[in-house]
Amino acid sequence: MKIQLLVSRAGPAGAYSPGDVIEVSDVEAKRMFEADPPQAVPVRDGVSPEFAAFDRNGDGRPGGANRPNRKSGKKI
Repeated sequence: MKIQLLVSRAGPAGAYSPGDVIEVSDVEAKRMFEADPPQAVPVRDGVSPEFAAFDRNGDGRPGGANRPNRKSGKKI
């Protein structure tokens, strides 16, 4: 499972900073989400963590889909 770290982490596999996106087992991810305070947040596939909260339709971009571009009139 992909997660975004909220805290720094270091070990034999390397050192990671807050904001880094890494792959961990589902069991380890669950433990990190439930820690107090949380150590990580889940990352949805194809969506950058910064925009996940604004992705209303699941296309990986903030906002809604199939809205025309004001300048060109093309769908974006």
